[in-house]
Amino acid sequence: MKKAVDRNIEKLTKIKEMEETWNGYSSVPFSHDFISFIKNEIRKLEIQPQIFPIADGKLQLEYDRNDGGYLEFEVSPENMKSIKENKSAKIEFYYEFNKEQEEGIVENFKKINEKVMNFYKDLQ
Repeated sequence: MKKAVDRNIEKLTKIKEMEETWNGYSSVPFSHDFISFIKNEIRKLEIQPQIFPIADGKLQLEYDRNDGGYLEFEVSPENMKSIKENKSAKIEFYYEFNKEQEEGIVENFKKINEKVMNFYKDLQ
């Protein structure tokens, strides 16, 4: 049985191969550098997300809890440039649970990991 990180690496490899208008409309292809960067960064996450391509060239990293809690992050190629230069990125996140909602920004994948661990800590 494959580990979640291995499944995500495979999915990212498939996303990297998607061509322009991959969604049948006006979607853009994904930068090979961006996908390689994400492959390296997701290895650092303690809990693996579900990964979805977005038509504008971003990736959505999504977490769902059994109790209906939902957390997502949108990572863009611009975030990659900031993180590589050791600058704060602006990775958008959205959280929802029982009519409670929160939107905000995290600076890097370490902060994503912290947010995700807190998200699942609520279940304990």
